[in-house]
Amino acid sequence: HGTMKSYPKLIFLATERPVNLPNISLELLKIKKQNPTSWISIIEEIIEQLLDMKKCRTDAANIHVSLLRALSTQDVEQAVEIGLKYVDRTKDERTMKTTVNLLLSLRRNQDAWELLQSFNDSKWSMDKREEILRKDGLTDDYENNFLDLIGRNELEIDHRPAILIYGDVNMNIIDGSSVWLASIAEAFADTNVEIHLLLKNNIERDILLQPLNEYGEIKIIEPKHFGIKHSKISPEEAVQLIEILDGIYGGYRSIIVRGLDVATNVLGKKSLWKRVYPYLTDYYFIKNDGERINKVNTDEIISDLGKFAGGFLIQTKQIMDDLEKSFGIQPSQMTLLPPMIPDIEIEEKENDMISRVKIGYSGKIAPLWGITELINSTRDRENIEIHIIGDKIHSNTAEYPNFVEEVTSLLEDSQHVIWHGGMSRTESIEIMKNMDVSWCYRSPILESNTLELSTKLIENTRLGIPSIVTRNQLNEEFFGNDYPLFVSNAREIEALLLSIDEILENFDYSDFSEKSTEYQISNVRKNRIIPFIDDLFKNENMDSKRIVLNGHDLKFIGEFESYLKIKGHQVKRDNWGWGEPLDIERSKSLLKWADVIFSEWGLANSVWYSNNKNAQQKHVVRIHLQEINERAKGFPLNIESTGVDNFIFVADHVREVAISEFNWDENKCLVIPNFVDVNRLNQDKMNSSKKTIGIIGIVPQRKRLDRALNLIKIILMKDPSWKLVIKGKDPRNIEFMKAPNRAK
Repeated sequence: HGTMKSYPKLIFLATERPVNLPNISLELLKIKKQNPTSWISIIEEIIEQLLDMKKCRTDAANIHVSLLRALSTQDVEQAVEIGLKYVDRTKDERTMKTTVNLLLSLRRNQDAWELLQSFNDSKWSMDKREEILRKDGLTDDYENNFLDLIGRNELEIDHRPAILIYGDVNMNIIDGSSVWLASIAEAFADTNVEIHLLLKNNIERDILLQPLNEYGEIKIIEPKHFGIKHSKISPEEAVQLIEILDGIYGGYRSIIVRGLDVATNVLGKKSLWKRVYPYLTDYYFIKNDGERINKVNTDEIISDLGKFAGGFLIQTKQIMDDLEKSFGIQPSQMTLLPPMIPDIEIEEKENDMISRVKIGYSGKIAPLWGITELINSTRDRENIEIHIIGDKIHSNTAEYPNFVEEVTSLLEDSQHVIWHGGMSRTESIEIMKNMDVSWCYRSPILESNTLELSTKLIENTRLGIPSIVTRNQLNEEFFGNDYPLFVSNAREIEALLLSIDEILENFDYSDFSEKSTEYQISNVRKNRIIPFIDDLFKNENMDSKRIVLNGHDLKFIGEFESYLKIKGHQVKRDNWGWGEPLDIERSKSLLKWADVIFSEWGLANSVWYSNNKNAQQKHVVRIHLQEINERAKGFPLNIESTGVDNFIFVADHVREVAISEFNWDENKCLVIPNFVDVNRLNQDKMNSSKKTIGIIGIVPQRKRLDRALNLIKIILMKDPSWKLVIKGKDPRNIEFMKAPNRAK
């Protein structure tokens, strides 16, 4: 109908699937030749008509982007005008990319920036914004850098329930840990929650991450998005970024962290209380003699995690048993999340006689992984061909000072070895499908006491490929005691390979392949992850609120913040200075979004919110001791009391003084004392505690560190074995303590 009736070829090309944009551009140029002065207005009429029709936005976008590209080589300014005219209505990323690049070519950076911020979920958009920011210079404020990147209008959006995943793992390197991280992100997709995957390193190659881009609910966040310039983030920085993201997106239902160091740092963040789920495999190490030893301080760390974390994700029953036995973690706190493999369709193999045995290995290349033994023991065997997939070569060590040089020479120069280098998991599987046997051996030094099951062993098993594997308890449970491809040590490898043809011809592997289906991502998702997610939602408050938590120091309110998020409320954080806003645009955006405002401290933050909230919003202000002291008294005097529904006080005497000083309605004023996680602090006393004095917090001066020092001085004269332990920030490192009135 309408103008479209005269241009059926254009409509056909716009609605054809898959669409061919160059053909549409050619058709547009034909229309231009026929209508040289009016062709653009004709095309715009067609775009408008398509946009007015139901379900035709994509067809309109196809014509729009083709018109834009046709114009961009002739009249850039007109192309930009056309691009901006419809991009908000078509919401087409192709148009956005083209328009942004044209704007940047015209040095219209601000216009490009504003357009980019309307496409917050696009990886290309995030990268482009980061590129513009880098040119303009970044601050050391990670939170502001990230908000500049995504745009503060993102704070006005109700986000879907989300889970954050972080592994202390470099995703640019292909090994078991990085494969696990990609697998768990994929396994949590398609479950009605968003997945935010925070990376340790900026992406340099995306072999493992590329498949995740197919899932619209997976958001990949890199360190560079926070303005971090160094190559990787530390465990401390990772936890800092997790807390920042948690405050921006309204609270994660679960925060999954892999790595003991990261889990240890999480313990200092009360705002993440009961929502962290550590995945621990690195809390122990294997000594050179094969003995398994727990790392230093794991008794205290893991026991504390048991009281702080929401639960644990556990790879094997063996780890579950060990955490219960060694650290007192209860089975009810642990969720079994086994190694995961892709869903693999098995192709029937013909039972031909094997003339040349193909042995395949995929993974990192390390001294105790037996790669050199495999290559050397098959050097003179004409009936064996070795395929190695992987490019992560372990560094030289004191025990193996020339490992890198020796193994590289073997991989490159051995006639019977084909070294494929690093590959995606899909490419690796395609090669391994053609193998007759897989190499999953590791030295008994590692295997004799490990608590982990090899993912590549399960993956190869699902492919129907028998694996040469080290005999240990885990592998015997999986294969049975009489599995013919077990080796107990490196000395048995050569003998096994001599009889490999006969073993393969007489061995039925199909039952093992079927058994391994339980480890496929779809089955782990159905049997493990969906019940885990359902459990996160079981105590949710159906009447969830949008809550803004604001203040200059939120450490006293952390567990309550996390509790609200566990209950299903969205809680977004607004950080203020003591006496001024840090980011008033952020506060304005959050004020538009909020149902409830919770002001921690009756300082500058409470003054602004009480004077700017609307009548429908509830506002609660929590008052500590500081606000009734002379230095801070000006703030509560300026709080608009009609803009506050309740004042909460930490103590009765503070309430009494405030009512008297500020003339607040006492019916609005109630006392709720500060809270303490007493369960977490219920610890066995250490022997050294008998002669230790502790002081927690020494700022401000009224905490009287001077008295503690005088006391320990007197005691030491009587008994030199006593000590004073101080927990808290050094006043010399706190900015407000440097003010002239703090000199004393």
